[in-house]
Amino acid sequence: MKFLTFFILLFALNINSVVYAQNSTPELDVSVNETTRHIRFLASDELLGRMTGEQGNQAAARYIAEHFREYGLKSFDDHQDYYQSLPLYQNIVNDRSQIVIGSDTLHHRQHVVPLSGSAQLFSAPVVYVENMLAADGTLNPNISVEGLKGKILVTEFGDGTDGGFQAQFRNSVIKRALIAKTEAVGLIERYQGNTQFGLIANYLMQPRLTRRDLTSEVVFNHFLVDSGSLGTTFTQDVRFHITSKGVEQKQVIANNVVGYIEGSDPVLKNDYITLMAHFDHIGARMRSGISPADTINNGARDNGMGVVGLLVAAKGLAQNPPKRSVIILAVNAEEAGMHGSIHFVANPPVDLRKIKFVMNVDSGGYNDTSLITLVGHGRTTGDAVIAEAVKAVGLTVLPDPSPEQNLFNRSDNVHFSRAGVPAPTFSPGFTAFNEELMKFYHQPADEADELFDFEYLNNFARAYAHTTRALANTSIELKWVSGDDYESAYNKLHGISVE
Repeated sequence: MKFLTFFILLFALNINSVVYAQNSTPELDVSVNETTRHIRFLASDELLGRMTGEQGNQAAARYIAEHFREYGLKSFDDHQDYYQSLPLYQNIVNDRSQIVIGSDTLHHRQHVVPLSGSAQLFSAPVVYVENMLAADGTLNPNISVEGLKGKILVTEFGDGTDGGFQAQFRNSVIKRALIAKTEAVGLIERYQGNTQFGLIANYLMQPRLTRRDLTSEVVFNHFLVDSGSLGTTFTQDVRFHITSKGVEQKQVIANNVVGYIEGSDPVLKNDYITLMAHFDHIGARMRSGISPADTINNGARDNGMGVVGLLVAAKGLAQNPPKRSVIILAVNAEEAGMHGSIHFVANPPVDLRKIKFVMNVDSGGYNDTSLITLVGHGRTTGDAVIAEAVKAVGLTVLPDPSPEQNLFNRSDNVHFSRAGVPAPTFSPGFTAFNEELMKFYHQPADEADELFDFEYLNNFARAYAHTTRALANTSIELKWVSGDDYESAYNKLHGISVE
């Protein structure tokens, strides 16, 4: 009898140990059915492509937040209901503006497009200055402020450098703020870039998201004009007669979704690993090459897969927390300018020095389901930890196969990197930017349908979650490797002096 009792007790202990072993990594037990349910909702037609500011995007945010609540994630004190509000608004350019100069008329979209201002009709003389900005971003000291009174300033678009259009466009915002402080009545910038003005005008006519408090927006009569239709020499008696329908500003409802899991170690729980994926996409729209029968860009691969990875990690890590605390960050507005990640880094709920590593997940698609592609491989000390962790689901790590695409600096991770935090991107397996990727990238074909690999989604999400556990438990110091471009930012963040 004693032997039987001992045998039963031993058997029970063995069963408990097996159960404990199985549940110590619950993220590995998530079923294909569960990950399939997530992606079929996030990439459904009903969400209309999850564009920031639209109802589908808000529905996706609520879906993520309610799963955070179900899993028991904590919300930071300054975030209401897991939401970190983003200060975004849309610029909406109204049609049919024009500029009349003598017998010549510059027509809306063909020659001119408003950048700011209210609807009005006005007339004024002009003055031309090639470079409005000084090297330090202030008003060119050669410009007579008194001479601008009651006049329209004509200047060149950009600042004379080789910066891209977005950078030069940001300079336009600076110019507008400066000229608005004078008694000038208008600002015209001459565009003479390589891209056809019509394409630039079409881009500017699309509703654009801007990341600022609406109350701080400078409203001023500001126009971009094709340089081929406007010279630089004007007689003293010439006047521009401008009809503008103006640019409206509309507040946009948009949020990051943020929760966290407190670590299990009494000391290490004060440090954080951050998981990040953007949940927005490009919405539904008609454009060249798109069939009118389907204009919804569902975004299953970009970045529905990443969001599923976040949810699997949130559930598994909450059931058995790792040593370090983990922030689960679903960022918004990546497709519209990475506004969500920029805002989070500028307004972190914890000291950035406590965030030891960020594992971003982003995707343009996959063409090898045996792999995880690590964009940023070789740049941080986390490589070995990541490579070992993904083996748990039978995957292997491939370094970025397309460095010429500069993918590292084209996703949300770059803003953490610039702040000094190690932040590679964990991507579905791709061996090249080939046709297999491009037929889905930002296309209506990117759906959770018969062409989508649901088994691979499950493996990818489980590998991502399990990698996070490994990073949150590792004894390795997570940092940039020596000599990396962002090592100096890391040293500055942590107050490390390098002789």
